[in-house]
Amino acid sequence: MKNYFLLLHLLLVGCAQNEIGVGSDMESVRDEALHALMAERIDTLYLRIEVLAFDQNRTLPELDQDRQRTASEIAESATSLAAAAGELAQLAETLNLSAANFQRFQILAQSLQTSSGEVARAASDFAADDLTRSFTRLQGTCSSCHSLYRGR
Repeated sequence: MKNYFLLLHLLLVGCAQNEIGVGSDMESVRDEALHALMAERIDTLYLRIEVLAFDQNRTLPELDQDRQRTASEIAESATSLAAAAGELAQLAETLNLSAANFQRFQILAQSLQTSSGEVARAASDFAADDLTRSFTRLQGTCSSCHSLYRGR
């Protein structure tokens, strides 16, 4: 597999360095701007293949480490979001809302806090299905609040 990518790299480098000549003086007939665009595109595609091939050959322990690191980051962010939701509920009194809107805002802030806590727990437990469900509930809470109080 590694030899394949080395061969591909050499081929692409050779193509990028090759000039098409005409006549005995080997005058260049290429369009510099077009060549630069194509070389950039080819380099970008080659680098993408290289990264994907590297990822394809990663070991299960490496992938598990990345998943654990990502899950920890999700849990940490969700915990911070839950704390911010708690602060938001306390700040509701300063928003000059009607009684009905105040109650609705408090319910949504509590839902945000609860949903964030569920996301943090699911991520900490590495429970992918629970994480998906709890994140969907979190998104619903965010959307509800934003549509009511941000006009989105």
